[in-house]
Amino acid sequence: GATVDLEEDFTAGFRLRTGNPEDPNSPHFDLGGTGGPGNDGEFDSWEMNVDQVYLTYAPSSIEGFSVTGGKFANPMKRNPVYADLLWDQDVQPEGVQVTWNAPYKGDTFSGLGATAGQYIILENSSAEDIWSTFAQIYANADLGDAGKLNFALAYYFVGDTSPDGAVSPLLDDNQGNAVTATDFVSQFGTLNPMVAWSLGDWNVAA
Repeated sequence: GATVDLEEDFTAGFRLRTGNPEDPNSPHFDLGGTGGPGNDGEFDSWEMNVDQVYLTYAPSSIEGFSVTGGKFANPMKRNPVYADLLWDQDVQPEGVQVTWNAPYKGDTFSGLGATAGQYIILENSSAEDIWSTFAQIYANADLGDAGKLNFALAYYFVGDTSPDGAVSPLLDDNQGNAVTATDFVSQFGTLNPMVAWSLGDWNVAA
């Protein structure tokens, strides 16, 4: 991967990785089992995919502010002990995100910020796209000899997963949400609060 400086305030990035393009959760291959769907795996070629390509605008006049569009690394703060609790770290979402890391630093608070945006889950050519809107606020506190505290509160809202009657790709992985034959009974969201404490090599998070 690489990040390239373009004109003032603009950067672009891209990244290639191995792995099955139909499985965003893992970039890995097993030796002797490298084939994609429908392949038996004996000495198949390894697949290479573009898993990041994005453009970022970070105006120098607003410290800590940036807007990114494309396919990029998940910008949300995550549980430092088990980051995959809500989002697999290998998943690179697609859409647009706005981030502001406030330049404010005090005797206790060492960081404040917010992230918001929209992920496109599935683009439909004949119906509304399936999308998710998200927002997160966070704060970091330095407690001196008592360690550091990190707080974050995020909310993800998933829009109509079967717009205009389109069959949802999420129905086979509904995780216990009530569904009819072709649709979720209701739209749904996820509230994700997080607090983490660290001291030396110790990390405790919930």
